[in-house]
Amino acid sequence: MTMGTTCAQMSLFDTPRAHRNDPITSYKAAEHAGRTARAHRQQIAEFLCRHNIMDAAHAMTTAEMAYAMGLERHVPARRMSEMMVREFRVDGVRYRIRTGGRRQCAACRNECMTYYLEAQTT
Repeated sequence: MTMGTTCAQMSLFDTPRAHRNDPITSYKAAEHAGRTARAHRQQIAEFLCRHNIMDAAHAMTTAEMAYAMGLERHVPARRMSEMMVREFRVDGVRYRIRTGGRRQCAACRNECMTYYLEAQTT
């Protein structure tokens, strides 16, 4: 990460994505999906840290995040609900993602929910 900011790996509980009696290919696919999801959560967290999106006035939609990060639109949208229920640390400060309200999205022109970082004090 640039500008001297470090985002720690988020500790999210991963749920099994394959069933006990599934073939080995299902387990391999589930393992890959889990790694990809973790990587996307980390990439999103680092993006939000780097751009200092800390209040509702600067909140972004998931489509705007995807556009700015060069990701497909669904990637941040899928990860946002996971990221809202977990904390992550940046330079020793705990953060959580919060909703900032709805507005017209600059990327897709639809009315969309926005998200921003909030420092946790307790």
